[in-house]
Amino acid sequence: MKNFALVSIACTFILFGCSSATDTNVIDSNEKPLKESITPTILISIDGFANHYLETYQPKNILKLAEGGVKAKSLIPVFPSKTFPNHISIVTGNYPATHGVIHNKFYNRDLDKQYKLGLGKEDPNWLRSSTLWSIAEKNNIKTGIYFWPESEVNTSKNKPTYVKPYKHNTPNKKRFNEMINWLTLPEDKRPSLVLGYFSTIDTAGHDFGNGSQEVKQAITDLDLLLGEFLDDLANKVDYDVNIILVSDHGMTDISQNTIQYSHLFKGIDGVKDIRVVNGQTQLFVYLPEDDATKEKALVNTIKSKLSTAEKQQVSVYDFENYPKAWHFNTRSSVMPNLILEVLPPYVFGKPREKAGATHGYDPKMTSELNAIFIANGPSFKKGLVIEPFKNIYVFPMMLSLFGLDTPEGTDADENILLPILEH
Repeated sequence: MKNFALVSIACTFILFGCSSATDTNVIDSNEKPLKESITPTILISIDGFANHYLETYQPKNILKLAEGGVKAKSLIPVFPSKTFPNHISIVTGNYPATHGVIHNKFYNRDLDKQYKLGLGKEDPNWLRSSTLWSIAEKNNIKTGIYFWPESEVNTSKNKPTYVKPYKHNTPNKKRFNEMINWLTLPEDKRPSLVLGYFSTIDTAGHDFGNGSQEVKQAITDLDLLLGEFLDDLANKVDYDVNIILVSDHGMTDISQNTIQYSHLFKGIDGVKDIRVVNGQTQLFVYLPEDDATKEKALVNTIKSKLSTAEKQQVSVYDFENYPKAWHFNTRSSVMPNLILEVLPPYVFGKPREKAGATHGYDPKMTSELNAIFIANGPSFKKGLVIEPFKNIYVFPMMLSLFGLDTPEGTDADENILLPILEH
């Protein structure tokens, strides 16, 4: 009989999320032999679970996993701290400019379309990096995904063995139950990598704010279901697995006051066909072509239209002056020519009826945007607390659990989490 204590779970969950459409630079299964024995791993993303929620709300089952395994002081999101860019960075090891999904909303000049959530299901060209599951499948490792941003990507090869089309209102209990069902399949059919995604805490944060009773209840409810899931793993799954819990970003409270912006782009001489995509915390401004001279002139024009108060709340950047920490310094069909960045607690758009909370700002602006990383299972050390790290480094660590190497050219070019693994 296996030993499965709650504080030393033989499972690995990772809370994060997203996907990739291409399969370049993946390891060929004919060239790279797999480990004779690998420990199945569960990767779970709790959307919008801020690192500060651990201290504020003390979710007992999540904290027990942390106490018996590895916990990061925080997980640092990529810019922008939005759901889709961060979920995809977690499962590709790449920054958004590399994997292609640079925001929840953006424009692609080549496709002449604006991205919306899940558009990769229609066209795989939105995604430019190989995902964790596509690499696993190429190496004969079965995968199961119960909702993960862009896991339904429309590509002809290396798709997940099992994948659930996203339905927002699917009960969390049903999601956990199906993962147990996959893990109890016959050995030749069950997945060795399972991903799950949960968004109820993010929804409560947006609607009611960080300190609300609704956020507290959403955390309590999910933590209770997680405890039941761990019990099911102990009682129904007759082998050891690894568990890694992660989130894509935190949340910060916002004001009901908003920044109106339509006046900034009216009556501009010498520039036609300006396209503005409102991402709430950023405005992405696209011109018909890349022209550094026009970009700089447009920045100056927009700044001249900002009121004194707006100048304290909004920063305007042309491409050549994007902050280095954004990793946005690559020209492409999706990269905007200008970015307007608003400071918290403000957002771009129409006046709001209530405040609530949001994310998307540069993670450097506030630690409230930091996410969580917890790993527990036979592959991980026990009772270890590690320094904050960027979420792209989850990817190479995950590959190493399956005896696979990181593809060449990946932004996460070092496996900095190797010290947390049992050898």
